[in-house]
Amino acid sequence: IELVKVGRFAFKAFKNFVKFKGGKPSPLFVSYNVTGRCNLRCVYCDWWRTERLELPTDKALFVIDNVCSLGVAFFDFSGGEPLLRKDLVVLAKRAALHGCLVSMNTNATLLNQEKASKIADIFDVVVVSMDGPAECHDKIRGVAGTFQRAVEAIKTLKKYGVRVGVNSVISPYNIDVFPRFVEEM
Repeated sequence: IELVKVGRFAFKAFKNFVKFKGGKPSPLFVSYNVTGRCNLRCVYCDWWRTERLELPTDKALFVIDNVCSLGVAFFDFSGGEPLLRKDLVVLAKRAALHGCLVSMNTNATLLNQEKASKIADIFDVVVVSMDGPAECHDKIRGVAGTFQRAVEAIKTLKKYGVRVGVNSVISPYNIDVFPRFVEEM
């Protein structure tokens, strides 16, 4: 992450802390679920079963502008699966123009070389959802091969210099294997 960006983030975070201490808190972190659509069928999630409102680009940009005007320092894009939004990079660039550190939480199964290149240009952090070893992860995510696709996506993102994190949902489906999975990661 660029030193200038980190400096802006630190300044915004400090300003938010001062506001908080002064009794006028403002948000430090925002997670925007840009879509309810998802390409997976996770056992603990029913978002894919129902139609959810997805704002058109102009309204989504309006929301981002308004939220960022509150002094947000860290802006996360999530979903559903945010990579299903064709305008995701446009939305992320808008948050970055406001001086936010920009992240995304994804299942990473839709990530290819071309998308990774575009993501590397704008996202400071990409968090990939992985819920356990391959067999467990695929069973939880409802689609065979998702673990391997996520691993390949992480490698591709790292090749492009993207900071990558891993997010896990702990549930009855993976609680027994989760400690071993963390050690292996």
